[in-house]
Amino acid sequence: MIVVRLMGGMGNQMFQYAAARALAHRLGAELRYDLSYIGHAGQGTIRHFELHHFHTAGRPLDWYEDLRYGSQFRAPLQRRVMARVARGVRPHGLYEEPCIAFDSSFAMLPDNTVVAGRFQSHLYFEEAGGLLRNDFRLLNQISESCRAICEQARLENSIGLHVRRTDYVDNDAYRDVIQALPLDYYMRALARVRTMLGSDARIYIVSDDITWCREQALFRSAHKFVDLSDAEHPPTEEFEVLRNCRHFVISNSTFAWWAAWLSDFPDKVVIAPEQWSHNTKFVSSDRIPDKWIKI
Repeated sequence: MIVVRLMGGMGNQMFQYAAARALAHRLGAELRYDLSYIGHAGQGTIRHFELHHFHTAGRPLDWYEDLRYGSQFRAPLQRRVMARVARGVRPHGLYEEPCIAFDSSFAMLPDNTVVAGRFQSHLYFEEAGGLLRNDFRLLNQISESCRAICEQARLENSIGLHVRRTDYVDNDAYRDVIQALPLDYYMRALARVRTMLGSDARIYIVSDDITWCREQALFRSAHKFVDLSDAEHPPTEEFEVLRNCRHFVISNSTFAWWAAWLSDFPDKVVIAPEQWSHNTKFVSSDRIPDKWIKI
């Protein structure tokens, strides 16, 4: 059994799942989720379990499995009680990612291991690409409005442009880790991608702050401001629109990274930020695949 400790939002959980899924598949082992960090306010934002949106292969730990494999994110008394109950259960190994960059020793981990980390590199799961593209199909049917936009984007010379703001701007806990990209990045990225793709390229903007995007002069030429963020449309619908575009200008967001990576267009052009984070602890040379263009 491979147990992965999930944390963060949907894109982060997808990275954690992908690394653990590839490892479990390689070992022929079952996959379980440790949800101890889910439901807690990581960096001031309460995160929820997001993998239920997809055809994922694992499942959360049962209560008796959690006695042994669950994380230490519990009150000390609860940990002592659970440890006493769990005595006699076979031991397990714990792997904690040593740094933000790819660790090649991960592929050598044995069965019966708990893995914890960000795993934000395609090198952890590149050989399982087909498997993951199947796993990350949406479980529920999308709305008719979402389906119509996806079909249109697939037919056109579309550019999916993602802007991440909200918590990057409003949450003080993020300031030492990651910040919203400046408009200059999008100006340079659009200039580059239009030069490569021609004047008929049509821009689909997906953002957690679509109102702000509409107000920016730079984006006035956009073909579509995708606004499916109401109660009738889960956030996975905007994700689906983004990944059905032919080309991409992504933000420093794992949500956007996955949309671009999962795209099934073999000739896709992906523009990504050279500086993902201003904090050197979160800078990685292998977060962005070699075929993508960094600006």
